[in-house]
Amino acid sequence: MRILLCDPNNEYLQRFNTRREDFVKVTTSKEAIGAGVFNLAVISTELPEWEGLARHFVGQNTETYIMSPNITDINVWKKTTEIGCKGVWAKENVQNELSIKIQGHIPQNAGGRSRRPLRGQLTRDSHNNENHHVAENVLTKNLPPRQQTAAYHPQSQKPPAIVVNRELICFFGVDGGVSKTTMSINTGVGLIKKGQSVVIVDFDVFSGNVSTRLKVAPVTTMVDWIKGHNEDLSKCLVDHPSGLKILPAPLNHEEGELITEEVAIKILSILTRRFDVVIVDTAPLLIAPTVITMENATRIYVLCPPDAATVANTKKVIKRLDMIHFERFKFKLLVTKMPKSKPLEANHMAATLELELAGIIPYDEGVQVETNKGNPPILSRRAKNFARAVNILCNTIAPNLQVASERFSLLNFFRRRKEGII
Repeated sequence: MRILLCDPNNEYLQRFNTRREDFVKVTTSKEAIGAGVFNLAVISTELPEWEGLARHFVGQNTETYIMSPNITDINVWKKTTEIGCKGVWAKENVQNELSIKIQGHIPQNAGGRSRRPLRGQLTRDSHNNENHHVAENVLTKNLPPRQQTAAYHPQSQKPPAIVVNRELICFFGVDGGVSKTTMSINTGVGLIKKGQSVVIVDFDVFSGNVSTRLKVAPVTTMVDWIKGHNEDLSKCLVDHPSGLKILPAPLNHEEGELITEEVAIKILSILTRRFDVVIVDTAPLLIAPTVITMENATRIYVLCPPDAATVANTKKVIKRLDMIHFERFKFKLLVTKMPKSKPLEANHMAATLELELAGIIPYDEGVQVETNKGNPPILSRRAKNFARAVNILCNTIAPNLQVASERFSLLNFFRRRKEGII
């Protein structure tokens, strides 16, 4: 495995004390291009020409990552996604990220595309034990003190497999405001009404607001578990009166960088063993938690309102996902915020994106009213059209778990109407 690390700061490069001949450290783009072909390249945004260099290696089918001293710079994320890189790493966390990459790498010819293990392959034997020693001794030796205490280190065991007989549902959208959080919450509540145990994981790690939407105040988050403040992940879950469990995003969004691939796998593997359904609210960017969730999800709902610009952006991201060999059959289109006038036909949107249409969620003024109150709109008569559409979606997820039929009475009739069931 050949690895390139390109950063103009030579002192920073010297932290990587390695004698591996296949680990190349350079300070200029000219040196990087002249160094040959690599399996993995890490390029610093502190290079003036980092975008062009990234395009060069992406064009060679090199697994390319961008490292940035400012992980929250949205422009870096957007450019990285447009270029086709795999993600953005915080500069102070690169050693830990490379440690995980080397540990889990399956050797192959230089320049070939490295595929992450799929859901059924996340087992103890799916990682190369020989590389584990190299990763720990070469790359974690000089980790900054904060990373030594905060990062998750799989020293004694590899990530367990995510349980395949449970539902792991991913809601994804390329832009903000497409109703990812709204659909995550209300689908979860709808499945609870069908007798399922459900947890929502807020993997929008830089701007997640599931707990805010439901007006619950988390005391602990996944960050406390990563840092060892809580050994049991269940202690970090927040309860909602509906029965929904929530694993909140980091309260300090700068700590979102701590949610690495390894951490995301560990969180999902734990929760899929404890709940019937795990719903993940993802970021609108292809960061590590989003990609890991997609790789292991049983269903991926791509949310898109009837807006031509959003459809175009979604198509670009879908093509990028195809380039890294995602299982296309899991992706389904969910048209959200559809007004009565229908500016775009849902079937036309599905054909443009080459995705199966999973459903149409109508625009409903009652949704915003109930959301502002902290109430899931699916439970309100005020948002009956929205509630009906979400219940239909829940029936496709758990078709054999219909709510038991009740003896007819006026009381039950009005209760069911209030809940949006009829």
